[in-house]
Amino acid sequence: MLFPIFALALPIMISDLARNKIPNIYLTYTAILIAPVLIVQGLGPLMRLIAILLLILAFNLMHLGMGDIKLLWLITFSLNPIATTDFAALFLSIIVVSTFHILLITVHRRALPLQIPLAPSIFIGLGLYLAARYS
Repeated sequence: MLFPIFALALPIMISDLARNKIPNIYLTYTAILIAPVLIVQGLGPLMRLIAILLLILAFNLMHLGMGDIKLLWLITFSLNPIATTDFAALFLSIIVVSTFHILLITVHRRALPLQIPLAPSIFIGLGLYLAARYS
């Protein structure tokens, strides 16, 4: 189910690291690859999906980039059909990894960054969540 997301993870991370922007073409290809699985499995519980999507929309108020928000939506759509998905643990792992990323950038540049490429933190946090869940 998550193969399309991880298949395009490297180009998304490289683009985000180089330009602080995730091109829509990568997200479109990911959505196209995820669509057949979602058609077969469905979107999962609607109330949980709405709650998570409202949380992701709240990230927009925190000035999170739209590419990052779209990537989080795709991950949410991919994981929602799985009944044992714990989105709190997923978002916590993403937040911990991004905090560590901010600390590394701050130590390296000796200044607090105003923008960070969040795609690597999202993918590493997702990988850590999935590794902990399936271990």
